[in-house]
Order: sequence, then C-alpha cells, then structure tokens
Amino acid sequence: MRIAAIFILLFAACFAPSPANAQNLPSCTVTGTTTTFPTGAACWGQPDFYQIRIYELGLCTSAPTAPTAASSPVLSSCFTTFSNSSGALVNVTPTSTSTLSGTFTRPPNGSYTHGYIRMDASFDIQAVVDFGVAITGDAGGNGQFCATITGSTSGGTSATCAGVAPAAGTLQIPLTDFDGGAGFSAVASATSTTSSGTSTVTGHFMTAADQLATAAAGVQRLFGVQTFGTPVSIVNATTGMDISFRVTTGMTLIGNAGPTLQIESGPFVIDITPLP
Repeated sequence: MRIAAIFILLFAACFAPSPANAQNLPSCTVTGTTTTFPTGAACWGQPDFYQIRIYELGLCTSAPTAPTAASSPVLSSCFTTFSNSSGALVNVTPTSTSTLSGTFTRPPNGSYTHGYIRMDASFDIQAVVDFGVAITGDAGGNGQFCATITGSTSGGTSATCAGVAPAAGTLQIPLTDFDGGAGFSAVASATSTTSSGTSTVTGHFMTAADQLATAAAGVQRLFGVQTFGTPVSIVNATTGMDISFRVTTGMTLIGNAGPTLQIESGPFVIDITPLP
C-alpha cells in the first residue's frame, strides 16, 4: 500500500539574483513554440526536466512544531507515510512519470489537518527555450534559442544562447533564501485554492541537522507544512495515494535590464490524492 500525503506546495526561487517579487510572477507568454522574452522583467515557464529529492512525507492530526535554530521539527502529532534517508529522486518531464523509491507506510484511520514534507533545498532543471528573437545568455552566446548550462547557479551563470537550439545542460539551483536577496529569510508562506478549499503552506530552510537555518550558507534542506483547507480522512476503504508533480511554473526566466537571459527555478506543485 502506498500512502504518502496530500500537498499543494508552492516554493518559488526567491534568492539572489532572482527578483524580490519572485513568488508573484506571471506565467510566460507562449505562442505556439515561441516564448515572449521578459525584457526587464521575469516570468514563470515550464522546464523540459525538473528534479527534486524527497526525504520524508507525513500526515498530522494537528500542526507540527516548526524547527528553531536550536531544535528540529517536533512531529509528535504526525505519522510518517514515506521515508528515504538518502532521499528519493523525483524526475519530472511533461510526458513521463517518476516512481518514489523508499518506505511507504499506511497511516491509521482518522482525520488529518496538516501534512509535512522534508526535502533537499537544491533543484535540477533542463530547458531549451525559443524566444523567436536573438537573446544573449548570461553564460554567453547569442541567438533565438537559449538553454540551461551544465553547472550550478551558484557560479553566477545559467543560460547559453545560439541560432540553433543547443543541447540543454543540467542546471543545479540551490534554494537558500526566501527574501529575494534583500537579506535572509528562513521562513515563507503561500496559499493555494484547491477543490478542498484554501490551503496554506509554510516553508522552513533547515541545516543538515534539521534545525532552522540562520544564514543562506547553512541551508541544506527544506521543511514544508501544509494546513489543509479540508481535513484529510483516512478510512478502511483507502487503498493508496496518487502522487503527481506539476512543474508548469517550475522555471523562472529573468530578462534583467535588457535582452540577457538568466534562468532560475520556479514553484512546483505536489498533488497527492487518496485512492478509494
């Protein structure tokens, strides 16, 4: 039996050098296969490949206690439904599925008001984007086709462009700050309206010891807690969970001050539904 959790998680790439309002960007305008370049602005688009690493999922009968700089989250009101100490890689593309590898455990019957997820704070994406006009990549090159480079945004660059579509590299994007570069914020919240009502999600950056990070340099993991719009009921007839990952806004295209492209990650959605 595969029981995990129910989440609508929206964690945006809100760290320097992304724009400070990265949690509230519009979707990119796409006409056919051509994306309108967001000159002097930014927008959310869909990457060709998106990878995350999940360590733990769970359901809670009340809100778990958030981590502090001296303590890890208190999960006494929660039941762990999925775990993998090494982290389960989830590879998401528009046309394929990915299977979580780890230990699944059925939660006891009951009503659950919250869910939680413990995951890595780094994401991998691949993308090739046709802008229809010549663009310069922040890693070099010029042309209408731009692609992610192989490397990490911590190196300061992310995209290369050419007149012929280049091969997409795997771009690692560490998420280390919710404050958009204006300082450091280890906690952020977002809301989402679903069929079960309005849900609130709060994300916490944690260190390798699962304590609240006090600086971007210490961030290793992300701990998310969702307050369900309507409590989730597990009953005898519940046989499993259907887990889907949506990344239609999983990439941020940044136009900076002119036709120079920078690529970051964007919000993803985990939508897990109980099966009768």
